[in-house]
Amino acid sequence: MRRMMVSVAVVAVAIQAWQLSLWSLNYRSLAEEASGFEAAYRRAIAEGRDVNFGCFPDPPGQPSPTPARVAKMRKWASYYSLLKRKYENAASHPWIPPVRRPPSPKP
Repeated sequence: MRRMMVSVAVVAVAIQAWQLSLWSLNYRSLAEEASGFEAAYRRAIAEGRDVNFGCFPDPPGQPSPTPARVAKMRKWASYYSLLKRKYENAASHPWIPPVRRPPSPKP
């Protein structure tokens, strides 16, 4: 009987470790995605153009974004920076529930 209880405990620990590793991989993937969006916004701001996620090629002679649009792009870059930090922390500590998602900037 004791051997069976130990076996069940070992299997339970192995299953939980496997689940934590899956959560960590998922959070790491979300952190990389947020990092990509943050980089896209920051690169567009630095280059003086509107953000383009590769859906359409940049048209030639595209005007630079307005100061209001640049301010929104900065807010979105900060938002994705917060998401990146949140998911990096969750990936390194998957046994702790992640904090709530920060509110997204208003469009």
